Amino acid sequence: MLNSSVASLRAYNEGQTEVAYEREFRPMEQKEFELKLPVNFSDLEAAVLEYLYNHPGESAGTEALFETLKPEHDTPEKREQAYQEFRDVVETLYADRLLKGKRISSASGVCFAQLSLTRKGESETIKERRRRRGVVLEVHYGDT
Repeated sequence: MLNSSVASLRAYNEGQTEVAYEREFRPMEQKEFELKLPVNFSDLEAAVLEYLYNHPGESAGTEALFETLKPEHDTPEKREQAYQEFRDVVETLYADRLLKGKRISSASGVCFAQLSLTRKGESETIKERRRRRGVVLEVHYGDT
């Protein structure tokens, strides 16, 4: 191909012919890949963060959040077990400095009132939302 290109260029320079490109151009091809990134929070932790992020003016406590995010329970025992797990989730987020609120005593033990996100909590909620949404990577290949 190099020899024919050189011959075509010489012929063009001598005014004998027009340059004919021998290379065939193909259109760019595109392929999409969806990447799932590892998440940092459990589904319940993410739900708590997301709820508080989407309702910044509301003052929610542990019990109110529990009723909003996990309202269905078959028996009182299952409800109590689910509440204990939920309370552990809220305490974990509080300990990680993602939530702030007032610690109070209730019939079911220590819980929190007036929960809201800290700046770190807001930041982590945004990042978690993006991780869960995933990344679509477009790859273009072929001739340019």
